Amino acid sequence: MPNPSDPEFPTAVLSEGRLDFFPVPFQPPAPTSAVVVFAWQEESVLLAEIPGRGWCVPSGRVEIGERPDQTAIRETFEETGAVIAPPSLIGYNRWESVGSALRWVAVFAARVESLGSIPKGSESAGRSLCPLAGLPKTYYLWNPLTEAVFRYSLSCLADLPR
Repeated sequence: MPNPSDPEFPTAVLSEGRLDFFPVPFQPPAPTSAVVVFAWQEESVLLAEIPGRGWCVPSGRVEIGERPDQTAIRETFEETGAVIAPPSLIGYNRWESVGSALRWVAVFAARVESLGSIPKGSESAGRSLCPLAGLPKTYYLWNPLTEAVFRYSLSCLADLPR
């Protein structure tokens, strides 16, 4: 089922619900409740190992009084120990989960500036830099939409300052 906004990004129909991606300049009709961050070091993306989920990009809820870009920076550090350059908003995920309200998630791309230790108390059990070619066997939720958004996020880096 194609995404009606952009056929480049197919809809992912999962047992838990439905996921769509809408690239900027799209604006969601409701506030974002969470963020996901595609943080790249050269051609490898930063992943966090979250127990119960597996290897995934840093993500998390937007706290009260926090802007989504601030959430992206905070969650990336909390889950991986990485400091990222100012993240660039590249789009929005629309997540319709079974039995829950529709949620909008801000999607960011960024460059990794440095890697430090994962903070004490982090929900993450580890981190990894994974090349795009390794993601199908590594990423916890691999499907045509996920692949398209990973590729898109990497292509967006060309527009970001070094």
